[in-house]
Amino acid sequence: MKNPCEISLWNGLMAGYTKNYMYVEALDLFEKFLHYPYLKPDSYTYPSVIKACGGLCRFLLGKMIHTCLIKTGLMMDIVVGSSLVGMYAKCNAFEKAISLFNEMPEKDVACWNTIISCYYQSGNFKEALRYFSLMRKFEFEPDSVTITTAISSCGRLLDLNRGMEIHEELINSGSLLDSFISSALVDMYGRCGHLGKALEVFEEMPKKTVVAWNSLISGYGLRGDSISCIRLLKRMYNEGVKPTLTTLCLSLIHI
Repeated sequence: MKNPCEISLWNGLMAGYTKNYMYVEALDLFEKFLHYPYLKPDSYTYPSVIKACGGLCRFLLGKMIHTCLIKTGLMMDIVVGSSLVGMYAKCNAFEKAISLFNEMPEKDVACWNTIISCYYQSGNFKEALRYFSLMRKFEFEPDSVTITTAISSCGRLLDLNRGMEIHEELINSGSLLDSFISSALVDMYGRCGHLGKALEVFEEMPKKTVVAWNSLISGYGLRGDSISCIRLLKRMYNEGVKPTLTTLCLSLIHI
C-alpha cells in the first residue's frame, strides 16, 4: 500500500473483501492495520471486521472487538451496533444478540430483521411475530426479509388468521410480492391446510421457484393427496424446472 497512513484506503479494502465474502482476507488486512499505531479503527472499520467475524463464526474474536467498542464509545454508532447483533446471530449466540439489540438506543431495519430471524431460527416463532409487531409499532417499514420471516412464523404456528392478515395488508398496500414472500405464503397456506389459497398464490407467481414448488407439494402431502403431489412433480418436469432432492423426497414420502 503506497500510503498506509490513509485510513479510508484500509476501510475501503476491508469493506470490499467482506462484500465479496472474502472474510479471511478482511481479517488478515485488519491484523496488518493494527500494526500501525497511528491508525485508529473507526466506525467505518469495525462493521466490515465484525461482518467478517460473523461470516467465519469467529465468536471469540467478535466478542473481543465488542469489548474494545465499549471502551472506545463506538457502540453508540447504529451501524456498528447492528453489525454486532448480526455477528452474534451468525455465531448462533442468539441470547447475546437479543440482549444487545434490547440495549441499543437506536435501531435500523437490518437490526430488526436480524433479531426477528434470531427468534425464528431458534424456534421461538411467537416472539418473532411479537417483534414484527413491535417493529411496525415503532414505525419501521418491514422489507421483504421481515415479511418473509413473519409469514414463515405464522406457518410454523399454524396461525392462519395472522398469516392471512399479513397477506391482506400486502395486497391493500399495493406491495409487489417477490419470490421469497410468495414462496413463504404458499408454504404458510399449505401448512395451515388452505390448499386453495396456496395454489392461488403459486399460480400468480410470474417465476415459480423450486422452494414454492416444494412448499405446494408438501402442502398436498400433509393433506394426504398423493395424486396431486405426483401431478405437480410431472408438471415441474414439463415446465423445465429441475426438482431438487427435497422435491423428490417430498413426493415419494406421500405416495
